[in-house]
Amino acid sequence: MTNYKITGKQMTSLFYMFWFGTLVLFGSDKDVKQDFWVSILLAAIFMIPMAALYIRLAKLYPEKDLYEMLFAIFGRFFGTVMSLISVFFSLFIGYRVLGSFSLYIKTTALDTTPRNVTSIFFIMITIAAVTCGAETIARTSNLLIKFVIGFVVIATLICLGSMELGNLKPMMDSDLKMILNSSYKIFIIPWSEAFVCLSFFSKMEQKANIRKILVNSMLLITLTHLVIGLRNVLVLGPSASVYYFSSDAAISTASLGDFFERFEILVGINLVLAGTIKLCVLIYSASLGLSHILRNTEQKFLVVPCTLIILTTSLLDLQKLSDVFDRIPSLVISMTPFEVIFPIIILISAEIRNRKKTKPTADLPGDLPGIVQ
Repeated sequence: MTNYKITGKQMTSLFYMFWFGTLVLFGSDKDVKQDFWVSILLAAIFMIPMAALYIRLAKLYPEKDLYEMLFAIFGRFFGTVMSLISVFFSLFIGYRVLGSFSLYIKTTALDTTPRNVTSIFFIMITIAAVTCGAETIARTSNLLIKFVIGFVVIATLICLGSMELGNLKPMMDSDLKMILNSSYKIFIIPWSEAFVCLSFFSKMEQKANIRKILVNSMLLITLTHLVIGLRNVLVLGPSASVYYFSSDAAISTASLGDFFERFEILVGINLVLAGTIKLCVLIYSASLGLSHILRNTEQKFLVVPCTLIILTTSLLDLQKLSDVFDRIPSLVISMTPFEVIFPIIILISAEIRNRKKTKPTADLPGDLPGIVQ
């Protein structure tokens, strides 16, 4: 199994599940209300330059993961510094993902179950998956994506009877500045977080087309997010933005007769599946980075320490839902350097190094054509 490589289809599923793990958790925005769907489209457009950046890095350093790229570009010392930043970034997102999903489960389903129980459950699954390797995470993503998309379609069809087109009016009522701010929030959380997925690039098949992978995954997740955002607004109207979890609220209004109801369990299942994959990607990236920094240390021995850091931090720092949602504005500002400026610096440095390598050496004054020195 050591020779197994991640296919393009599996990598597309990995990107999709990574994005789905956070995008759908925030199914509305109180600032733009019924115009949330416009913010979704603009956020996808904002992501296009970042996707081009990932494609260029993959072209300059084929068959290398994120950390191999950093050491190749910046050398041992500065490569270590940049790798430490990437590891910190992965752990930071990881503890927020774990905290968000454990609070979601406690709020919507298991209100009498201690948070640490559900958090440890997530962590145990994650440790098992990451220890098995990147290929296992990618194959699992390719399997679970079918269930996730299927549940989105089923939940949307069930809500058709509760939808009202009038809930979209007045269209474009929000201020342009508010729409742009909402779009940028979606772009930062989680579109640009996908930078850590570069950690899987060294495990891909040589024939895998990274451009096709990113385009397909971006189109698919944008369509999914649009369907969910529009569904929530069509069912709940502008009031969708007052709910922490608007998808749960929208689907809870639907039923099939007097017998089949409580379909919001579909949302919970999707969030658990996608959240687990996202957590696996983040812990894999963090442990891989530490193994490169520590050189001869095997990655699998660093998985448990990384998960324990994420578990402890999430339980100590995120005590209630307001800790997650109220910090989003400040989080957008603080994460911009990591998700936008940091990758741009890496690409510029890579281009400079690449040009130095390809620059032809000037002939020495004494050199004559046809004479071997």
